[in-house]
Amino acid sequence: VLNNLLYINNAQVPFISNPIDKFSVGVNTQQYIILHYTGSTNAQSAHNQYLDPAMQVSWHLTVDRDGNVWQLLGFDKIAWHAGQSQWGQGPAAIVGLNKCSIGIEHSNAGPLQEKNGSYCSWSGQVIPNVDVFFDANGNPWQKFSDKQLAASRYLTLALARILNVKDILSHEMISPGRKQDTGPAFLATLNDIRKTYQTGGQ
Repeated sequence: VLNNLLYINNAQVPFISNPIDKFSVGVNTQQYIILHYTGSTNAQSAHNQYLDPAMQVSWHLTVDRDGNVWQLLGFDKIAWHAGQSQWGQGPAAIVGLNKCSIGIEHSNAGPLQEKNGSYCSWSGQVIPNVDVFFDANGNPWQKFSDKQLAASRYLTLALARILNVKDILSHEMISPGRKQDTGPAFLATLNDIRKTYQTGGQ
């Protein structure tokens, strides 16, 4: 990380410039990393939302299904990814995590619907059966690809250590009942990332 921009192998990752300022006034205190899925199956679709003036949403990094990474905002910027959110209880609770977190989105459709023997995203895109994950209740979700999971693990742990964040969380952990990302298909990876970070492992 240099000047709040991400570098991988000494090269800056592609940056998506937006002519509209989609961030709040102030400096991000970078205490947490919040993991999300985009609700779409590719980075381009998500980035189109980011560039759409009517969509009040932004985040810092995107991890695509092939493992490629993009940056949308500098890490010092307060992005609009957490929304109504809280972490902790009582007087120590943090309400509204945008101001203190880095948002990382993953290209993934999330929960799927079964239609005529196929599994489809909310937009109607058919997801190949090999890419379908079933949760404990038999509900279908899109799987995250192996390259995506590996890239996310490496990226999230490296960034967490550089920024010395307090914790790595999913959107559903800070907005229970309102959000369900990163969902059950990411849960094993999320648990591994959090445990590894908390124990100082690799």
